Amino acid sequence: MFGMPGRRLIYCSVLAAWPLQAMGQTAPGQPAPSAETTATIAAPAVLNYLARQSASQRLATSFIGKNVYDPDGQKIGDVSDVVLDATNGAATAIVMGVGGFLGIGQKDVAVPMGAFRVENREGRQHLILGASREDLRSAPPFVRAEPKS
Repeated sequence: MFGMPGRRLIYCSVLAAWPLQAMGQTAPGQPAPSAETTATIAAPAVLNYLARQSASQRLATSFIGKNVYDPDGQKIGDVSDVVLDATNGAATAIVMGVGGFLGIGQKDVAVPMGAFRVENREGRQHLILGASREDLRSAPPFVRAEPKS
């Protein structure tokens, strides 16, 4: 798992690549977008910036690397990623690493965002999932469309 400096580097790399796509350019070594792809990209009429995070909004970085607990407070996994819908940007699932020991034998399971709740316990925010460790071990593994970096 990447430490915070490594994650920041990855996030900065992703953010740096977005303007290239928005300008219709490609990064070095990447194929040029097809005419079909460029034709479907439309600039918004008015771009409304988000100036401040609201109390009801959460950042993906506040989840990644955090433990997930069952309702009894037992750790049942940890967050390894957040799945975003490419069409509307909504977070649709949290990918959790479950089972294994020190990452060996661990598998990823994607659980819909709506299944989680955030609770304040002992002055800290905890992700709570109404499932047991055994439920998650028997869940189907999450298959990524993109290789894990």
